[in-house]
Amino acid sequence: MKSPFPAEPTHSQILWNEEDNQANIVRAGIDFADIVSGFATAHIRTHPLKDGRFVALIKVDQFIIEVVASFGSALTLHEARLAKKNAQETYYKTLFEPRSGP
Repeated sequence: MKSPFPAEPTHSQILWNEEDNQANIVRAGIDFADIVSGFATAHIRTHPLKDGRFVALIKVDQFIIEVVASFGSALTLHEARLAKKNAQETYYKTLFEPRSGP
């Protein structure tokens, strides 16, 4: 069965608003600058949100991180937090389990 979540290509330009980054550091302890490497490897987009934003699942070191992002002239990061168990399972199933069908 094909996965319902598409794997994303890598992104070369990643931006963020520094106010969003500082708020995220306070809220989740994650600095956007520390996670951009997760977009240089395979990652997935799980579902759309309002205003053209979406949730991406990325892996940085041994951590799976849920990132709220959007596309414009570049990939823009808005929020990031450690992924909960179900999101971690989605990440590994989508990228590493064999797919069947066409």
